[in-house]
Amino acid sequence: MSQVQIAGRMQRSEQGAVLRADQIEKRFADVDVLRGISLEARRGDVISLIGASGSGKSTFLRCLNFLEIPTSGSVSARGETFHGSDPLSRSSDSKQKLRRLRREIGMVFQCFNLWPHMTAAENVMEGPVRVLKEPRKVARARALDLLARVGLSDRAGYGRRTFLGDSSSELRLHALFR
Repeated sequence: MSQVQIAGRMQRSEQGAVLRADQIEKRFADVDVLRGISLEARRGDVISLIGASGSGKSTFLRCLNFLEIPTSGSVSARGETFHGSDPLSRSSDSKQKLRRLRREIGMVFQCFNLWPHMTAAENVMEGPVRVLKEPRKVARARALDLLARVGLSDRAGYGRRTFLGDSSSELRLHALFR
């Protein structure tokens, strides 16, 4: 088993899993980075991955949406299943399936930054407009609502340089997880 630990859940829905990873393994040359990691996430779950630096946490997250192809194991989300060892998972025929999967899985990377040339609202709008092809007017209304939820509605027109500490972190999370 890998050194990555899956910590407790804060909430639990009685509905079925929206994301399932079964026996994910990843090898780089002679190094086994992930060995048999499984996870089930239900709607409303908050899950933490805990482990030392270099233990495979980020690799596991990258395998969940096939930014990194698992050596073996499978990932299922919303009725679509991807197998790391299956060459079809890597074919051009599955690009549509991968796009659908990636729309459902939000990720925060360790070095994520706000775009410096955009306002807070524009940063939050960027994903929905570019990836989901949401109309700008609709995306802006949702962005303003999300900023209000975290007490940042007064900063919707501010650029990145005006955010310090927690406010910037909250904005980053909402830009990715809306």
